[in-house]
Amino acid sequence: AQDGLARQLAASVARLETPLNEARRIEKLKREKLIERAVALSADARGKDTINKVRELQAEWQQHAKGLPLARNVENALWGQFKAATDAVFKARDAAHAARDNELKSHEAARVALIERLAALNTETTTAEIKRTIADVDNLWRKSGEAPRNVAAKLEARFRSARDAAQQLLAGSAQRAWGATCDALASKLALCAAAEASAGEM
Repeated sequence: AQDGLARQLAASVARLETPLNEARRIEKLKREKLIERAVALSADARGKDTINKVRELQAEWQQHAKGLPLARNVENALWGQFKAATDAVFKARDAAHAARDNELKSHEAARVALIERLAALNTETTTAEIKRTIADVDNLWRKSGEAPRNVAAKLEARFRSARDAAQQLLAGSAQRAWGATCDALASKLALCAAAEASAGEM
């Protein structure tokens, strides 16, 4: 009789465990799919909605964990994989942001250097050098890339001001060159007049 009861008990437990094990198998597959989706998101860390998608995955995971917990060792192993995948998304996003910040800072430094090149021009600079510097700086400014948003407008204003000053310097340089030519001509005329006066006295 005892053996018969044991067989009945085993059969009853099997009838209960079979659907439960099947449900857990399906649930495990669902968790593995969530892990795959999280891993795929880490490749698109800079995507516009990536972080929102990670949050949604985390919420889904919590729903599954509450709905049907798996055996502790299986649950812990899957959670470790899922957490590593979601952490990788955040790390990749942070790295992308840091790289972008560094890129913008390098653009800012390049633009500041160009402004300083214009500001270094003075009345001693030749007309040809002023022209060459303005053309070179204009070309490099267009290629320098965008600066950080918080300083972009200020840099643009400084650039315009420095460029206008360089253009005025260029205009003044032409006038100075013309003045020097006139002075040289006047000196030559004076020498000629002096020579003629000397010849007349003879």
